[in-house]
Amino acid sequence: MLAKTIAFSAVLLLGTYNISTPYSISIKNESPNAVKITMVYAGGSAICPNAELEIKSGETRSVESGACCTSYVSIYGLEGTVKNKTFTYQPPVTGFGIACRGFSFVIKQTADGALVGTTI
Repeated sequence: MLAKTIAFSAVLLLGTYNISTPYSISIKNESPNAVKITMVYAGGSAICPNAELEIKSGETRSVESGACCTSYVSIYGLEGTVKNKTFTYQPPVTGFGIACRGFSFVIKQTADGALVGTTI
């Protein structure tokens, strides 16, 4: 019984460690167009307000998440053939369908004109 309690406590501690420590997200825009990125965090906007940033073609930017877990990333085209179109990138998840760790991804434009995010 004691061994199960210790094991359960260790799992809880390790599981909350990732959530309670800040991590960085790196985004590289390899598409030919500027985009606006919205990092949508789990937990509601009062606890974890969404982060927004514009990224020019060829630019790499980073955002610090604090202790917030990413639900998804919205990619909004600001110019060219993707202007005013929204695309979604699903980051690698760590549990419960959310990403509670740092990650990097690159934005590319497909042959059919869509913007896609690819984890690197």
